[in-house]
Amino acid sequence: MRQQRRELAGGVHSAWVWGESHVGPSILALHGFSGSGADWAPLARRLAHRVIAPDLLGHGDSPAPESAAAYGMDAVVQQAAGWCDSTEPCIVMGYSMGGRVALRLARHLGERVVGLVLISTSPGLERAEERRARASRDHALADQIEAHGTAWFTEHWSRQPIIRSQAQIPEAIRRPMRERRLANRPRGLAGSLRGMGQGSVLPVWDDLADLDLPTLWLTGDEDRKYTRIAERAVALLPRGQHTRVPGAGHCTHLEALDPVAGAVQRFLAEQSRPHSPR
Repeated sequence: MRQQRRELAGGVHSAWVWGESHVGPSILALHGFSGSGADWAPLARRLAHRVIAPDLLGHGDSPAPESAAAYGMDAVVQQAAGWCDSTEPCIVMGYSMGGRVALRLARHLGERVVGLVLISTSPGLERAEERRARASRDHALADQIEAHGTAWFTEHWSRQPIIRSQAQIPEAIRRPMRERRLANRPRGLAGSLRGMGQGSVLPVWDDLADLDLPTLWLTGDEDRKYTRIAERAVALLPRGQHTRVPGAGHCTHLEALDPVAGAVQRFLAEQSRPHSPR
């Protein structure tokens, strides 16, 4: 694993890189809320492709601006696109919040994307009243993060029902993840919640029928909410497939590392075979 830095909109951004560029299309991997690109290491090391995993805005070693307006989804999509080579195809992979970015980035990059891997992802809240209620909760949590700091947030976050299943992640993986979470800056996490939370972005359900590229959607079967979302979403995709991973929750790729690595590698191998253009 090596770290790269690149000047993008908003300052100098950071990404983590595994593998070599000559082995098939590169994978751009986008982490979840309060995570880091380095969280992808256990999975990236099992894939026969180069993986580039940026620290998204407000996270890790990437900028954490003071202005809440800087954290809009469009800005983060543009920053993520800056890690893709403009002359080479890529596969976009996203987990949870990173999946929200990935869905929008795939449309932004167009023909440059040859595959999409989504883990525990939602295309968004469809009803305006749902988004308003979620935004209100996210803004309240953002205020608390700024008031109490990341140590308070990390403990609070670990108690959320959707996060509790991460207790089954092996300690050798979970401990450094926690250390990276603790190292986040309060203003970065707060800004990300306000600008990119589920309540702050418009849904993209209506775009799925036009997303004509191979898509693997993964969920843990213990995460019933996101499994239902995936089943509905994949039915709308022209070339989508859904894999339910037994014994895993929301953080599917780290709670069931070997099954997920196998599913992703099979998907990548399929995309490497000759096929007619879209």
